[in-house]
Amino acid sequence: MNTLASDFKNNFSLFKNQYLTVKYIVTAVCDPASLPRILELFTLRGITPDYVKSQKSKEGLLVINIQINMLNESSAQVILEKIHALILVRYVNTEIFISKNLNAA
Repeated sequence: MNTLASDFKNNFSLFKNQYLTVKYIVTAVCDPASLPRILELFTLRGITPDYVKSQKSKEGLLVINIQINMLNESSAQVILEKIHALILVRYVNTEIFISKNLNAA
């Protein structure tokens, strides 16, 4: 398992019963298939990203920013692991913010 997914799992208890805003920062091979393969992972779960930006870096890699609001912790983890498993993906970073506590009255 990759370090990011492992770190996310280790800190999983911090995000229980929370809706999260998750920003995935993906660096992938600059290939026409990279973006659709990554976005397909959201499509298969019925999730429409709130924000998507793709840009070619000076190094010739594709940097993709995807933000999802109101995502539960288990979906956030599964998506992270699936993105990192794609052969065209070099690395993935995440920024995680708590959107809503499910235990709040």
